[in-house]
Amino acid sequence: MSYLEAEVELAALRAMPLDSAYRGVPFDRLVKRLKEERNLAGGGETAGVANALAVVVLIEQAPDDALRATLESMALQSFGPTRCILVAGDTDQAEAARGWLAKLKLAPGNIALGDIEVWVGLEAAQRATLSRQRMVTFLRHGDRLHPSAGTALAKLRGSAAVVAWGELQPSADGSKLQWAQRNPVLDTHALQHWPYLRNAFAVESKWVIQYPGDLAREALRNHLHLFQLWLLQKADVTRGSVQEPLLIRANHRAAEDLAGVARAAFEDYADAYVEIFRQSKAFELKLLPGDSPAPYYLVPRVASAVVSVIIPFRDKPDLTVKAARSALAQNFSGYLEVVLVDNQSTAESLTQLRSALAREFDGGRCKLIAYNKPFNHSAQCNLAVAESLGDVIVFLNNDAIIQSPNAVQEMAAWAAAPGVGSVGVRMVNPADQQETAGMSLRLQPTAYFDSIVEEASDACFTPFVREVFGNTFACAAVSRATFMEAGRLDPVSFPNGYNDVDFACRVNLLGLRSVSLGHLCATHTPGASRGRVDEAPQKTLLRSLYPQMTAMALDELKLDTVLTERAKQLPVTAGTSPLPPRVTPTPPLPSVTEAEQRPLPKRLAQRLAETPFMQRALRNPTIYRLVRSTYKLIVR
Repeated sequence: MSYLEAEVELAALRAMPLDSAYRGVPFDRLVKRLKEERNLAGGGETAGVANALAVVVLIEQAPDDALRATLESMALQSFGPTRCILVAGDTDQAEAARGWLAKLKLAPGNIALGDIEVWVGLEAAQRATLSRQRMVTFLRHGDRLHPSAGTALAKLRGSAAVVAWGELQPSADGSKLQWAQRNPVLDTHALQHWPYLRNAFAVESKWVIQYPGDLAREALRNHLHLFQLWLLQKADVTRGSVQEPLLIRANHRAAEDLAGVARAAFEDYADAYVEIFRQSKAFELKLLPGDSPAPYYLVPRVASAVVSVIIPFRDKPDLTVKAARSALAQNFSGYLEVVLVDNQSTAESLTQLRSALAREFDGGRCKLIAYNKPFNHSAQCNLAVAESLGDVIVFLNNDAIIQSPNAVQEMAAWAAAPGVGSVGVRMVNPADQQETAGMSLRLQPTAYFDSIVEEASDACFTPFVREVFGNTFACAAVSRATFMEAGRLDPVSFPNGYNDVDFACRVNLLGLRSVSLGHLCATHTPGASRGRVDEAPQKTLLRSLYPQMTAMALDELKLDTVLTERAKQLPVTAGTSPLPPRVTPTPPLPSVTEAEQRPLPKRLAQRLAETPFMQRALRNPTIYRLVRSTYKLIVR
């Protein structure tokens, strides 16, 4: 019988929590897509990529319905047969699995599972047999693989040695989507810090065969992070990504938060991490207290010798003094200067400033330069860079205060590291305690006069060191060499706001990566210094200058809130499963879900904005700005 013609296959497909993965398309359209993918493989269009995928499934408990769901997802792969291997922890567990498989009522004529192998561990001799398959991925007990996974890998035609993909987390009872995460081809700096990918990736079989560690145990206890670090050391390991979420995590892992993943990955392997980075010439390992989300962070060994902190201001000496003192109080091993850029302040304000910082001015640690022209943040910063001494520049708003005593030391070290565009820290708004860390590109469609970026505020990511699209110049470090190579700030097209976004776009086009140091903190009250202005022209111009940024939004690490919100509107489909529904009580929501929950005013405003009448009205820029201002007032 042909693929997806048997009722048992269709029932298994309906039982998978794929509404979100397929954006809620009608079931018959989903079936048609998978059949087309199967026809592509059968028609020879993907010749040379046979045996594309081997799936290693780790048995963590007695075989049950969750493991059956895992195997069904293998059987439903659109790209022909997939090699499936169950890995048991010991001989008794392996025998129990074989007995369970023998009783499993899945007719091969309807669901072509193929020959399911049962191994005890992942010894070198066993792994050697994986050479027949091009790629290998690892699933935990109860995880499911998107039916298009094999086809997605076949389409890449061997162009990447490691392929990352997104992941979905159903709730404990499988009735709804708890969160969706996009996993791009992550920068080295991010992957070194904690296992962002976990098991949401496939790797060429030759690297699985060569790995000297215990992959079975590390997949359970270390989330394959040591394996990822090992792959980073291989110069010939190329990387790619698939934008769709191909991993559907086991329901019973719904209570697992990402900070817990990082801690668990480190817990049994602390000595291994210390040894890895002890040998590193590039980074020094710093351990964090046990109550921190991350177990450790890295600091580049080559630090900057001279840093210039640039603070533009107009009047408001009390704010400026606090910002300057927060920089001057930093634990910095080199020479640090603060360059204050005065933009037509009153004589009284300057007198107060000079009096408060008299000792610093006398000692040469503070420098005051004048910009006697109308306010132009870009021009002021460019002037200050030209007048400064530092090989690393820290841009700091006068309404921002650096809180972490080692922030400048670490920001400067990262800014001077090869391949780094800009460096930021976790920013906290004192008014509402909202935390952000860097910028991310907007994934959801927006009006042409809206910004292409948004604050990266996913609570599960902000505490960690990670790659971001760019950093706000309210507090950011850039090496002088990078600043000049990128072309400085644009005082004509971006005189005030969005000059940091423009700079981030240019830095990305140079192939440089921006980094957010989430364990470091600064406070910033947006608008306290210069207030709000209409910057729609700058937002529109960014879309014209950098159209490729729309595509780059697909390859950013982030929670896919668009997918999650859409899933909430879909009907519950768990009842269509041929298996009895789970009765396990729902555990407390993890931090990821708490970050996504919306208050009632925000949900009502969202529903109103989605009505056809409001959508037509929002095409008018004036109405759009008025509604957006009202929306922010309501939800904040």
